[in-house]
Amino acid sequence: MKDLEELPLIPSRDDGAARRQGKTYKITTEDKDAFLTNGYIRLPGVLTEEECAKLEQVFDAFMEGKVQVPGKDFCDMSQRFGVPFEAWRLVNAMLPREYYPSLQEDNVLEARAHSIAQQLLGDDMALDYDQFLMKRPSRDGEANGAVFAWHQDQAYWPQQTPDFRTVTVSLALNEASRENGCLRVVPGSHREKKLRAHRPLLAGRDGG
Repeated sequence: MKDLEELPLIPSRDDGAARRQGKTYKITTEDKDAFLTNGYIRLPGVLTEEECAKLEQVFDAFMEGKVQVPGKDFCDMSQRFGVPFEAWRLVNAMLPREYYPSLQEDNVLEARAHSIAQQLLGDDMALDYDQFLMKRPSRDGEANGAVFAWHQDQAYWPQQTPDFRTVTVSLALNEASRENGCLRVVPGSHREKKLRAHRPLLAGRDGG
């Protein structure tokens, strides 16, 4: 097993047009095999440029604080709670479809993501959670900036969760590189039988 894999958003000659069929997106047998083996795949052209631009307008409204999201569903995932909005580094808006209901009506990303999940793990896969994230540029004197700490998603689930099948579909609205903080994963770690030993990065969520 590799220890680490970086997943930059790399331009592809395949724009995905042949895979997009209305609100569905067709994956290949090779895609499914790679997902089951490594725990991740990169898919070309799940959305068109026009579809991305439409979604980006909603994303920007959340990231600029124009959509009211109560409590801790709108927060900085890299700092303690209570930091002023202008000083946030990793802006996180949880459950945007709940606070912006039109996302439930005509969300092509959600529809195609659902079809991808069904093809990977079964027709009974259903939507569980959605989230918007934005990493702000590092300011002078900041060594790390908007760092989203290493984590295991399963560590956040209720302990009695009956079904551990999950697919996370992550869409980068602008280029993700090593320099600006692309996604990193541990290939094959999804096949381990239990969580790896883990601890809070700092003294608990409120303090960290």
